[in-house]
Amino acid sequence: MKDDSSCTYEFGPFLVLLDERRLLFDDKQIQLTPKAFDTLLILIQHSGQVLEKKEIMDQIWPDTFVEEATLAQNIFTLRKALGENATGVQYIETIPKRGYRFVADVKKSYRELSAPQTNTASGLSSIAVLPFDSLLTGSNDEYLGLGMADALIIKLGNVKQMVVRPTRAVRKYTVSDLDPIAIGKELSVDLVLAGSIQRLKNKIRVTVQLVRVTDSTTLWSEKFDETFEDILSVQDSISEQIINTLTLKLTTQEKERVTENYTNDSEAYLKYLKGRFYWGKWTREGFEKGVACYQQAIKIDPGFALAHAAIADAYNTLSFYGYLAPKPAFLAVNQAALQAIQIAPNSAEAHTALAISNFAFTWDWAMAEQEFLRAIEINPGNPTIYHSLASFLLAMGRFSEAHDNLKLALKLDPLSPLINTSMAYPAFFSRRYDQAINELQAAIDLEPHFPLPYKILGDSYTEKGMYKDAIAAYNKSIDLIGAQSILLAYIGRSLALSGKRQEAMKIIRRLKTISKDSYVSPTSFAVIHSSLGEEEQAMDLLEESYRDRCNNLVFINVQPAFGNLRSSSRFTALIQRMGFASSPPGAE
Repeated sequence: MKDDSSCTYEFGPFLVLLDERRLLFDDKQIQLTPKAFDTLLILIQHSGQVLEKKEIMDQIWPDTFVEEATLAQNIFTLRKALGENATGVQYIETIPKRGYRFVADVKKSYRELSAPQTNTASGLSSIAVLPFDSLLTGSNDEYLGLGMADALIIKLGNVKQMVVRPTRAVRKYTVSDLDPIAIGKELSVDLVLAGSIQRLKNKIRVTVQLVRVTDSTTLWSEKFDETFEDILSVQDSISEQIINTLTLKLTTQEKERVTENYTNDSEAYLKYLKGRFYWGKWTREGFEKGVACYQQAIKIDPGFALAHAAIADAYNTLSFYGYLAPKPAFLAVNQAALQAIQIAPNSAEAHTALAISNFAFTWDWAMAEQEFLRAIEINPGNPTIYHSLASFLLAMGRFSEAHDNLKLALKLDPLSPLINTSMAYPAFFSRRYDQAINELQAAIDLEPHFPLPYKILGDSYTEKGMYKDAIAAYNKSIDLIGAQSILLAYIGRSLALSGKRQEAMKIIRRLKTISKDSYVSPTSFAVIHSSLGEEEQAMDLLEESYRDRCNNLVFINVQPAFGNLRSSSRFTALIQRMGFASSPPGAE
């Protein structure tokens, strides 16, 4: 009897490989989300049959409540992936008021599956690149060791056969004399790359060692004495030696991406490394210093695509956290993203930047999803892209798909405080607050000094009517990151809902005072006015946010704080103007 895991389905120019969960068009992969692939699979396995909507939804989302709009979005995604509009060829027929039918002829066959094999001679496939020790360098060179690791992480991340822990996961290991084997075990990797970098005027010495975690065996070590202008070639040599040591066979595209440096100017590259160093501090000052460094890099080399992509990311983050008004942020993000993609059309970072621009500011949902999927296709080992895609899917109300992508991100970066915290979002936005609280408590246990889980914990307590606990959680977040306007707004919401109207009004007055010196999103004021039952005022503020293109407005259609506005015709008109078809699953 044939093993169904070896099954393939062929229709028109398309081929579905069941064991690899891939859709191919003329041998080229078409990127699909996991739920979109499941939808396609069910349709082609019942080719010619009418499938009721409920039947499809029960198979794709068992034990989970979803609305028909979610299934319709998956069908839309599939039709676009199959090129129905472009070619005029129909594969999926809509049966009004019933469901869907796959109308193309499908050929089912089987192929021989080889025994599972590792991609390396030694069976090693995951690696952590630790920050290089900076030896005898001045304080101005503190970024160099982390920057060296960051550059290698980006390069090796282009190799699909390897899982590379991201920079955020290794950043905390900048202290010298840490045991690389212990770190490797903590990060659950097969290999650790450790090294040192010493700079003296225009000379650098780089030593590096690749160690197997299970038995502390050194697989490769080397010392490089070069001029600083040759630091990029040193990185290329290290990447190449790792790949050769593990006997990895790269595709032509992977070889090109691993050796792509995006700039040949060492001074521009130095500015970029400084920017990455500051940005990684995850503070307002760090973001702003990072932007300044990226801009200096571009001034030196206008064709430096990674620096353009980094500017887009930084400005979006500054705006999202309320440090920068949305209109100047949008202009900066859009310009930088378009520059990055024009210079480097095969860069995952450039496609991610363009995806963020379309998601956060332009609100072109189809283009945003397309760019996220293209970035993942180029670099499927980058957890940040999966996390960003999950944020997009949450805003679209596609909570199950968001959860799937967060799990992929967590597998690539299991110790990330941000990703562990974000695991609570699908439950929170689908109104399963107890489950969200459990996820958040686990994230806090992992990293008690990370502020975000306390904010979402406060949100969850608020929706459960536990206002005292909510305010305590918000204040804990403020202790860690400062009195951000969004945190004050949700304290105001808790106060309003608990009947403390005058105290909630004090928060509004405080936000107005803050807005005289720095930007405060109208959405923050809308949160409190909505909670006070002042719906018309809340809608006025949300429409102001719409005119301003506030990027935090993208979650309006899933945010419980605006649940009482859903019956308003103004609210319905607003979400329709933003391109949301209907209320998402779990929304009130």
